[in-house]
Amino acid sequence: AEAGAGRRVQVRVRDQGIGIPEHERPHLFERRFRGDAARRHSPEGSGLGLGIAQALATAHGGELTLRSDAEGTEAFLWLPEADPAGPGEPAREAA
Repeated sequence: AEAGAGRRVQVRVRDQGIGIPEHERPHLFERRFRGDAARRHSPEGSGLGLGIAQALATAHGGELTLRSDAEGTEAFLWLPEADPAGPGEPAREAA
């Protein structure tokens, strides 16, 4: 994260799953989208998770991206760093 205003926190999660084919990647954040391999691997999913996660990240001033290959998928979530003063308290000056 950069010093001062605009600092961001990153959360990174990687699995060692089946990966996501390149032709399906543009659709991953569409609600109800489930790739062919995902439906075969786990038929009970709804396809809502990534769309909701992206909407929540955006609503909080953040960003959610994915990177995938044959060895798994990696998710990157960036969120603005919270002010340590907390809600309702005056913001602290950066040192």
